[in-house]
Amino acid sequence: HLCFMKIIPVILSGGSGTRLWPISRNQFPKQFCELLDKPLQTLTIERLQKYGPGLLITGEKLKDMTERDIIQNKHNIEKVLYEPFAKNTAAAVALACKYLEITNRTQEVIGVFPSDSLILKNKEFETALEVAAKSAAEGYVVTLGIKPRGPEIGFGYIQVKERALNTQKSTEVLKFHEKPTVEVAQKFIADGHYFWNAGIFIFKVHKMIEHFKKHEPDIWNAFVDLKNDLSNLKTIYKDIKSISVDYAIVEKLSSSDLRCIPCDIGWSDVGSWDAL
Repeated sequence: HLCFMKIIPVILSGGSGTRLWPISRNQFPKQFCELLDKPLQTLTIERLQKYGPGLLITGEKLKDMTERDIIQNKHNIEKVLYEPFAKNTAAAVALACKYLEITNRTQEVIGVFPSDSLILKNKEFETALEVAAKSAAEGYVVTLGIKPRGPEIGFGYIQVKERALNTQKSTEVLKFHEKPTVEVAQKFIADGHYFWNAGIFIFKVHKMIEHFKKHEPDIWNAFVDLKNDLSNLKTIYKDIKSISVDYAIVEKLSSSDLRCIPCDIGWSDVGSWDAL
């Protein structure tokens, strides 16, 4: 039995999953659809329960559905942070860090997870997270790199130093690459040093705050006046720019700040009917 490193799970439940229309749409996004035996969000929360009650960040529009989901499934969630506007993942991660700063937990390690990804190999996932948490405790921003199943053009790629698929070890990140063309993706696959970016990040709260202050001061400064009861969140969110945490922060970090755990955790973003 693994001795679990302390990780605060932060689940991002934003997207509308419109490529799965007509089942998934804005009012009823894919993380709530029963595409499998349970909705993806339920599976995600259940997978992370053993790390303790986490935070769920979602849109105000999904409030009723979210509350119902938590009650029906008896999910153990510390707090749901409702975003007044969808502003992509950088704002959501900054909000999580700010909330943890307000509650005096900047020394904690947190893991950021999309709510609508499927992970089939739980044991491998837990091992990878364990290694990631240790690396994050040392001050790195750590990402899980998914072993590619083919030259997929729908994902960004992480180029790492060591090509071995070693879930037990974190490796240096050389570069992030945007969604490639088919030709480029085929080269990546043949090369072997490239892994899919699943949008799963593990880091120490105060480290991420430092990175925000350096690389996206406007986003971080917007949160300076956030009241402890979050009552003025709408005012703050109105002017925050909409950008992914990948673009805003992670891709700007140097190799000395980043680590990747290359792994095969049976991951899928179930982004389309094809993927399903």
